[in-house]
Amino acid sequence: MSEPQNTAPPVIEQPAPPAPPSSRRSSQAWVPWTAGGIVGLVLGVGATLGITALVSTGQQDGRLAAAFEECGGAHDGVELGDGGRTIVFDMKGDEDTTGAEYLRYECLAHALDMPSSVNSHVGQTTSLDGRQTESWDGISFSWSYHPDRGLDGVFELAR
Repeated sequence: MSEPQNTAPPVIEQPAPPAPPSSRRSSQAWVPWTAGGIVGLVLGVGATLGITALVSTGQQDGRLAAAFEECGGAHDGVELGDGGRTIVFDMKGDEDTTGAEYLRYECLAHALDMPSSVNSHVGQTTSLDGRQTESWDGISFSWSYHPDRGLDGVFELAR
């Protein structure tokens, strides 16, 4: 008699499964995103601190410096001071030999958008009124008037 034949199916070797993606590559994928996020955070914080510093010093508000330049810059009786936060105005009075002309005051008032009500108040001030102060849009103007000394005042950015 013959021997029984092996009826088991032939063993087929399966190809090896592909290797999983390198853990090194996937663990480094976060590096550019994280670095970009950190850089963005640092720039954002720096910009915020810089803006806060400018706001606290008033340097972001260049209205007085712009008006000063628009009206001719430094001349007798007109000075820009305190890092651009004030304009000191000293008009020539009857007894003064130097000082700013009234036209310079008018130019500054116009350049700083002084309301007509404030300008009228300035024009109606007498030597008996003492020091007067008015404010608008973050600017204050404090002044006095005497015919001998003229109109003297200070434009100032609000703090």
